[in-house]
Amino acid sequence: MAKSGAGRNAGSTAAQRNNQESNIISKYLILPIIASVVVSLIVTNLNSPSSIPASAAHTFLEGYFNKVTHPAQRNSLYQNDLTSNFRSYPGVNRTSYIAFWEKWESVDVNLVIPVPGNPLEFAVTLTYQPTQGNAFQDNVNFWLVCTGIIGKLQTHVPIFGSCPTGDIKIDNEQLANPRQ
Repeated sequence: MAKSGAGRNAGSTAAQRNNQESNIISKYLILPIIASVVVSLIVTNLNSPSSIPASAAHTFLEGYFNKVTHPAQRNSLYQNDLTSNFRSYPGVNRTSYIAFWEKWESVDVNLVIPVPGNPLEFAVTLTYQPTQGNAFQDNVNFWLVCTGIIGKLQTHVPIFGSCPTGDIKIDNEQLANPRQ
């Protein structure tokens, strides 16, 4: 009987050693591989363009155009609702921006439609009411981007799925175009 107890004890020790080796393998080999895959997926997801639903684009643009025709709002909108890329585009500066918007009494957003193939481009139908003259409609494409860490995270998490209106900015095509 002493032999069978020793045999059991030796088998138990071998099983413990195998278990310890398995823990070491999973701790030092498998977990780092899993962690690197997870990090890679997160980084790839965050580097992909954030999509902005048409409803969020419409809400943002409606708020923007309601404010931009009020002189007291223009400086803030220029700084906060246009990307630095847009503001540095040739021919766009604070003076030209303010001069352009002085001509309009109001601008209404009639329709916002996503452009197929670009989650950041929207075909927008606007009605301009000039300070002098008759109102007219125009169709303009806008490129919107989701800025800020929280906004970008929210667009990539299925529960939230949408960029908060406060993190949306107007951009020009060169930066917003995901095909580049």
